[in-house]
Amino acid sequence: MTDIQSFTLQVGGHSTAKTNLRAHNGRILKPFQSKQRGERERDFYERVFVSEKDLPEFAALRGFLPTYFGTMVIPEVADDKEETTSVKEQHHGEFLVLEDLTCGRQSPCIMDVKMGTRSYEKNASAEKITYEKSKFPLQETAGFRIQGIKVLDPQQHRYVEFDKKFGRSITSMDELAPAFRCYFPSEDTIKTMKLLKAFLRRLDQLKTWFDEQQGTKFIASSFLFPQDGEGSAYKKLSPSQMRTGPTFVSSTLPTCLIRLLPSTTKRLRKLVSPH
Repeated sequence: MTDIQSFTLQVGGHSTAKTNLRAHNGRILKPFQSKQRGERERDFYERVFVSEKDLPEFAALRGFLPTYFGTMVIPEVADDKEETTSVKEQHHGEFLVLEDLTCGRQSPCIMDVKMGTRSYEKNASAEKITYEKSKFPLQETAGFRIQGIKVLDPQQHRYVEFDKKFGRSITSMDELAPAFRCYFPSEDTIKTMKLLKAFLRRLDQLKTWFDEQQGTKFIASSFLFPQDGEGSAYKKLSPSQMRTGPTFVSSTLPTCLIRLLPSTTKRLRKLVSPH
């Protein structure tokens, strides 16, 4: 499959040949994660979009998730095939096939925010807990951390990226609001206000879902905030492409599920609310 390409807008997470996202025909190919995490993530999407799709709580949840198109297995290319070494090394394996929320946008910009007060399961080893806490000690207080931001610089006509080191460098609650401002267009107050209102509306809708449902907990999952770096592009998008607001991107999902998110959405709302 030579039409598979690396997804250049990926931010946050691990950046290796085995974990990088791929782009294929307007969809994202997400490699299965190790230690059964990929299988659990697949099982979650299968429940929400296939086997238990008629449950009211999952029907409502789908509006906050990228559309799931199943899985894809790409075999390793044999040496006698006409494929480059990089393709053989990077584009084989098992993948989740998800909607590309940046597809169709003229200059897509994204922000990845890891949600929750913790990014480990309760039965994790002491070493795992210590390691996860060391990434961003403020997470237990804030309820989230910025994983990455990629925005278009309109003056230089190039992308500027703030990686996970940027998010982890934040050491106080006072630094969080300025960090979030890096994502919004500094010279376009009207657009910034429109984005904020759209994001806050979606966060409130998501909080309502968590308040009403009884059995779902997300661990080490993210909000993906998409926008278009070119304001005029909004007029060119279809209704499905005009979704502007946080979207879940599930990462690690435990077998036992309980509620988690309301405190996270409250803190995010307070930080990005216009004053």
